[in-house]
Amino acid sequence: MSLSSIRRRRRPSAQASDNSKTTSHIALWHYLREHGEDMKKWHKEPTPELQARVKELQARSTTKAKSSAPVAAGSGKSEVEDLPILCVLLRLRSSEAFLLTLQDPKSSSINQVLPLAADQAARQHQIHCRCLETLRRAASVSPRCCGAMATISDLPEDVLVELLSLLPARDLLRACRPVCTQWRDVVDLTTLWKRKCQREGFYTQSLDRSVADWQVFYVLCKMKRNLIKNPRAEENFKHWKLDENKGDKWNIEDLPGPLGKEPPDSEARKYFVTSYDLCLKSQLITLQKEGYWNELMDEKRPEIVVKDWYAARFDCGCRYELRVRLLSENYLVLDEFCPEPVVIEQWSDAEWREISHTFSDYPAGVRYIWFQHGGQDTQYWAGWYGIRVTNSSITIGPQTLKANEDTI
Repeated sequence: MSLSSIRRRRRPSAQASDNSKTTSHIALWHYLREHGEDMKKWHKEPTPELQARVKELQARSTTKAKSSAPVAAGSGKSEVEDLPILCVLLRLRSSEAFLLTLQDPKSSSINQVLPLAADQAARQHQIHCRCLETLRRAASVSPRCCGAMATISDLPEDVLVELLSLLPARDLLRACRPVCTQWRDVVDLTTLWKRKCQREGFYTQSLDRSVADWQVFYVLCKMKRNLIKNPRAEENFKHWKLDENKGDKWNIEDLPGPLGKEPPDSEARKYFVTSYDLCLKSQLITLQKEGYWNELMDEKRPEIVVKDWYAARFDCGCRYELRVRLLSENYLVLDEFCPEPVVIEQWSDAEWREISHTFSDYPAGVRYIWFQHGGQDTQYWAGWYGIRVTNSSITIGPQTLKANEDTI
């Protein structure tokens, strides 16, 4: 064997040793900082000093955990003894730092990774329990998974997918994905996002061929909600701009109202009603404020579904109008839904009717949605005999096979 080949073999080991020392020092530093230590005190301290302090903190945590941990029924050890890997997975640090997290979840920094409000404590407990159950199942697949000093590379991919799928999407994308190449690849797996969709009821087998991006599909399903505020007149006219308020002006009445009927939606208790002259009201929705970032709207073009409910009195004719516009950053109209006004004759059935429209394949650059509706009565009677509206909605969701279908 030549001298040069011996030198080539020795260089990597020396470099690896230096990297190991640096990583170890950084991991110890992170551990102390996250456990409330004054880092000015430990500035420029050697690694052995940091190690000694870390061991002291770990000893305290272990003592506290053993004294307060409940003992599982039918077993002689507490659940805390099963938690090291859970802490490892949720702390989202380098492998060296993972090995320092051998303590119960209450004293770890899990809450920094998954900030939860007081009313979400039950959800945090549920996540812990599900992780524990998954880890116990993993024991039969890979015995190394149950070792207190196991690293992430020891976990089978399917186990890692199952565990990471328990985390919120925001944590997966912002915290987990940048950790390492392995985690990035797992977070990008279609399997993980399908699993999240299954767990939260967004997945059906019929969608397999129609969903191009399951990550975007999950995020849009999770964010989907009514963007119209106060759609059922429960807060008077709050959030609405009264563009036209003529005649005896807009009014609010309780359902079913004089000579009216109950709407199909049982949640509605009130409605807005117009007068003998034109009454229009509107809302402007800022998509970024609602959580829909520009790249999502421009690249994925999710469906924008508009719905509204309207009805007339039995004894008076009326007119209903609806106009919805997709606006650019400079308030230019990029797309518009403006159906012909609906005229309801006197002595109608007074039934509530739904009108809907789906925007899809619209131009890039949509930043606002402007919604306006209203009308008036056609008999010109004093009071509130005009069109009635309630339960308006605008939702943004993933693309489906059916689009651009209007119903009136």
